[in-house]
Amino acid sequence: MQLPWDIIFQNINLKKIVFNKNVSGTTSTNFSAMFFGCNSLDYLDISNINTRNATNFSDMFRNCTNLREIKLGENWVMTQSATALSVFYGATKLSSI
Repeated sequence: MQLPWDIIFQNINLKKIVFNKNVSGTTSTNFSAMFFGCNSLDYLDISNINTRNATNFSDMFRNCTNLREIKLGENWVMTQSATALSVFYGATKLSSI
């Protein structure tokens, strides 16, 4: 399943999001503001998302004020990233990545 990642979960009112193995971001290049303003979000498992082709991560977790933990996997790669401004800006409770 291929999703338009940028802003897809912006301001969503969920406490926990876990992506299963049927989700792929392999061809996506823009993950900007994907979770921007998700104030209710506490836990996020994005270990099954492949970001090897991603070039934009800006504001991805910006203002996720209650986000405490993000689980990343081996396919979470930012080496192609040209833009990663304010990725964690406002995520003041984040304690584990």
